[in-house]
Amino acid sequence: MKKSKIIGITLLSIFSLCAISAVARISSKGEIVKTIEVANAEEDYYASISDDLTGDALKTALNTLNKSKRKKTVGYAGMKTFAAICDADPDGSGKIIGFYDNVKVGPSWDSAKTWNREHVWPNVRGGDKVEDDAHMTRPASTKTNGDRGSKGYSTKAYDPGQFVAYYRGAASRIIFYAAIADTSLQLVDFPFNYNGVQNGNSGYPTDSMGSLSEMLKWNLQYQPQDTSFTGDDDLARRTELNRNEKIEKASGGQGNRNPFIDHPEYACKIWGNYNDETRKVCGNVDYDTSLEISGSLTKKEYQVGETFDPSGLTVTYTVNDAATVVTNDVTWNLGKFTKAGKFSVTATYHEIMATHTEKVTVVSASGGGGDNSDSSSETPNSSDSSDSSHEYMGGGGCHASVEGSSSIIFISSGVLLFFAIRQAIRMKKKKE
Repeated sequence: MKKSKIIGITLLSIFSLCAISAVARISSKGEIVKTIEVANAEEDYYASISDDLTGDALKTALNTLNKSKRKKTVGYAGMKTFAAICDADPDGSGKIIGFYDNVKVGPSWDSAKTWNREHVWPNVRGGDKVEDDAHMTRPASTKTNGDRGSKGYSTKAYDPGQFVAYYRGAASRIIFYAAIADTSLQLVDFPFNYNGVQNGNSGYPTDSMGSLSEMLKWNLQYQPQDTSFTGDDDLARRTELNRNEKIEKASGGQGNRNPFIDHPEYACKIWGNYNDETRKVCGNVDYDTSLEISGSLTKKEYQVGETFDPSGLTVTYTVNDAATVVTNDVTWNLGKFTKAGKFSVTATYHEIMATHTEKVTVVSASGGGGDNSDSSSETPNSSDSSDSSHEYMGGGGCHASVEGSSSIIFISSGVLLFFAIRQAIRMKKKKE
């Protein structure tokens, strides 16, 4: 019995060493639609990358790994010859597979007559920072390269899958790679037109590419480990896998890999919490998030009719230990005050709410003190039929109602005058 157990454990251990790991392919809605088998051959390459890392921590770890593995860069000029190695037709035609459209071109450089070196991350958007890296530059037919220009990746700008759908995923993973190879490059969630302008506005960050939410979705939809693709999609998939191997291991290669080809899930782990749209795409990723309000309010007392001013407060949003100041982006619970009282201050960001320790006091516009009751649970901006009859403490300690207070004061003054005149008449009679 013991002998059979030992044999069973040994066989299980051998199987584990040679096993393949299962990775769930996830739809754009976060639904698991199939299971893809991934070989463990390259797991040692990522031994330093903890499964617990997310956000900027994972981005930094991949940047460090890439620097340690990349012994050289092929160079933009070097791609004239190295493309024949890393982008060779996996079916053995001896030609190069063109990016975006799978057009097969001759392997020899002909001064861009038939193919050119495509900046997947356009130069005008910061691609010159990584143009020497073979993982970023792809050979593409001259016409297709010219048609793309410097547009960002989006169905609203340039769709990298308009000829062969799979290139949506391949192009996205190259963009992700560039963002960890040079961390000064940013990913943003809006499309760029030819001039790099969003919807006619020039307020976009430099050295940036979009559209992030679409690229995250494409990365999940078109994964290189998915062997169910056929035809042109499968040719593009096999070319992507082959070039990752060649860039790392071939003579004249760089010694490094694109981690998003081996681990597509890294993209959502880094950028999945960027905004509501990316969270919809990467809904399967768990995040440890918190919101904190610090500082002290510059203005703590208001009159009815004034508007809340959050000056003096700083709101910090933290995702897995990566903190970002979001003071200008939060929603405050207070606005224009319509009634007196004391109110708590809360801020909401990405559906997370934080409460500040200080409260604000609101008094009536007539200058009386505020109601001593705690109105922290009330909404000061809501309509309230009792607003016109809020009570206040007058300067002499007399308790009166705001509504009709002028009548009360008038009547009180008349009564006092009556008693004063009567008292004066009595004193005059006594003297007589």
